[in-house]
Amino acid sequence: VNGEIDYGRHEVMIETCDHNKNFFDFSIEEYTCVVKMYKARFIELSKDEKVESVIIYKNHLKSAGASKRHSHSQILSMSFIPPELMNELKATISANDISEQSIVYENQNFIVFIPEDAFLSGEIIIRHKTSNRFETTADHEIVDMAEVLRYVFQKVEYVHGQIPFNIYIHSLPKHIENNDFRWHIHVIPRRGNFGGFELSTGLYINSLNTDEMLEKFKER
Repeated sequence: VNGEIDYGRHEVMIETCDHNKNFFDFSIEEYTCVVKMYKARFIELSKDEKVESVIIYKNHLKSAGASKRHSHSQILSMSFIPPELMNELKATISANDISEQSIVYENQNFIVFIPEDAFLSGEIIIRHKTSNRFETTADHEIVDMAEVLRYVFQKVEYVHGQIPFNIYIHSLPKHIENNDFRWHIHVIPRRGNFGGFELSTGLYINSLNTDEMLEKFKER
């Protein structure tokens, strides 16, 4: 994108040389390599003075928006802050606003929880405990993140099977200060498509039993 008002770059990031492998099959070492790639490209695209925000996202399978079968993610830099991220920044109350019962897993640096007010069925959020900027993630934290990704996708497969999904990373934009915001990853299993109600109202029906999903995620 390059115009008088909006500006940015778009890149496709190849995650593996194995055409038949996907996120459900990755090892912790493979997730670690993917996250290191994410960070390197995030930092590089953020250097552009015209860029205000950078988004990393992944679409898995055609019904979730993927145009290619080979496992890949995408990164997009923008000269503005997108509305969804801006809404999150405005809605941030506290870094400690997660209810204990919604947490399904945590390690030294990350918390995994199932939001009670998710607008899409089955949404899972992976949130850093202390940092608000993805690009500052240290190497030992990346290993923690890889461990969490492995846990989450094992559980998604257990609960839903290897279904289509979207993930995206929200990090604090470089010219914004917000001490309560924590960078995080949204994981959204695509259990269905949008219908006329959602498109006409902007409201989304969450038909999943959250308590049942919490129970399954907490099973060892």
